Amino acid sequence: MAIIDMIRQYLEVYSYLTIYCVYFIELMGIPVPGETTMVYIGYLSWAGRLSWPLCILAVTCGAISGVTGSYFIGLKIGSPLMQKYGRFIGLTPERFGKIEEWIAVYGKKILIIAYYIPGLRHASGYVSGILEIPYPIFAANAYSGALLYAVSFTSLGYFLGPGWERALNAVRGHIAGASLLLMLVMLAYFIWKYKKKAV
Repeated sequence: MAIIDMIRQYLEVYSYLTIYCVYFIELMGIPVPGETTMVYIGYLSWAGRLSWPLCILAVTCGAISGVTGSYFIGLKIGSPLMQKYGRFIGLTPERFGKIEEWIAVYGKKILIIAYYIPGLRHASGYVSGILEIPYPIFAANAYSGALLYAVSFTSLGYFLGPGWERALNAVRGHIAGASLLLMLVMLAYFIWKYKKKAV
């Protein structure tokens, strides 16, 4: 049975608890079809089977819990052990080096967009802990990124409605970019609406 089918079955029974667990284990480094699941639960929200705000909350809390857990594991275990055993959670020395370089170049803000980059999303918490990024700085960036991640991908399913699966297959290679673009469009719309009200 495909993982996504198993997730669907658990969603029928445990709904928001399943959503929380999926994103907790994903951010701990266990690969699951995170984007597909979020677009699907967005569709379930459109269909009235789940609450869209509660879906966003469950994804955000799961992602925050997972990335926080991985941060403290990285902080406690440190670089030598992680470089030796990191491959079991997808943190190869090459990936570690790439993330470390991105953080050096782009700063801690990379943790906000890390969720949109497969591989980086799963390892960013561990690398942040290993690099001993101060917790408040890590949390400010990683947690806001978790919220954006939740809102953007669930929004795709919510606004695509019944066409979510067909659209997902058509743009699978560009799904992260599409969700980020939708998030920016929504943000621009709410800013415009707020300014219009203020006038």
